[in-house]
Amino acid sequence: STGYGNLVKLVLPRTRLKWLNSDDYRGVFNWRFFFLAGIVIGGFISARAGGRVWLEWEMGRFTASLDWSFPWLALWFFAGGLLLGLGARIAQGCTSGHSIHGIANLQKSSIIATVFFLLGGYVTLQMISRLLLGGM
Repeated sequence: STGYGNLVKLVLPRTRLKWLNSDDYRGVFNWRFFFLAGIVIGGFISARAGGRVWLEWEMGRFTASLDWSFPWLALWFFAGGLLLGLGARIAQGCTSGHSIHGIANLQKSSIIATVFFLLGGYVTLQMISRLLLGGM
């Protein structure tokens, strides 16, 4: 989740937010920046090598049943990304960090966080399927 903060600091370098001006985000071009850039560039190279270079917003039944325009889908996905980043900040780590590393080290906070990650995902799935998709 610190990578998200680095990305925000790159886009908004003169921000007055205290947490973005802390030492964690002072150096924007650190290993996290290159890691995130590598994900994007590696995905592009892989798609190019496979002959499939295009953006696709189709998510099966979800997008087929909503019939939303591109701006609404983009807003939906953007809001989801913001919530993921916020959740990672609140939990003081990402889902994989807590679920894999934290549980392997028998950290009580990671076990609790993972239970709530799974519970939150299940509740969200049920809400979306009932409210937006008319049940699954």
